[in-house]
Amino acid sequence: MWQKQKIGKTGEEIAKKYFKKKGYKILEQHYCLRGGEIDLIVQKEEKIIFVEVKTRTSDEFGNPEESINYYKQKSLNRAINNYFFKKRIENNDYQFDVVSIMLDKKERKALIKHFKNVQLAQLN
Repeated sequence: MWQKQKIGKTGEEIAKKYFKKKGYKILEQHYCLRGGEIDLIVQKEEKIIFVEVKTRTSDEFGNPEESINYYKQKSLNRAINNYFFKKRIENNDYQFDVVSIMLDKKERKALIKHFKNVQLAQLN
């Protein structure tokens, strides 16, 4: 496994623990399908929340959340629509969240920022 993949997997596990601690139900982790993937799908009460987890070990190339570009948003939109279709869910009560994680290897700490109800670009 590449170092970048290990960092990403570590971030997903940290985010999963974060959501469990906050009382969310974990529905899916690393949900992959043709044309896209979703890091976490969680539920709080009746709302389904699709979560993109971005993890970095330095801010040399910007904050983790800044890396969600147009193409990633397009892929996320496609994955969300496919999830509802495959699961035969007609629930429109959902949101998209971003969890930004900055890892400090020396201190063995993680700085977590949770951006709730982020609006994805309207893509056609």
